[in-house]
Amino acid sequence: MKTLLMILITLIVSPQTYAIDEADQKVNIDAFKTDAWLSPPKFKLSKEIKQKYLDYGDITANIRFFAGTEGKIQKVILIRSSGYSDIDQIILDGFNRARTKPFIENGVAYPITAIQPVSINF
Repeated sequence: MKTLLMILITLIVSPQTYAIDEADQKVNIDAFKTDAWLSPPKFKLSKEIKQKYLDYGDITANIRFFAGTEGKIQKVILIRSSGYSDIDQIILDGFNRARTKPFIENGVAYPITAIQPVSINF
């Protein structure tokens, strides 16, 4: 249990990492370590979306996700909206397609939950 608590703390205070959108642009994932992902979130930012939000700078949201013992994302909840429903949906979709590395302690895999800030810079 102590190790699980430390991992959750690490998820929240880790240095900035990145997910890659389909155009190979970096999308800032502030808290979750890059090496904790088997398949990091990938956000489908269409040309129309990029154009629409070009002058908006950073758009941020907070996500809570739950991953099973094999790292498959089971549930994603938007806990702080970006303020833009289309961006929120893109972020939710990206996390639903992602996969974390399993959390294993003493040879036993455990499900995890984490709060993940997301910042997309247009």
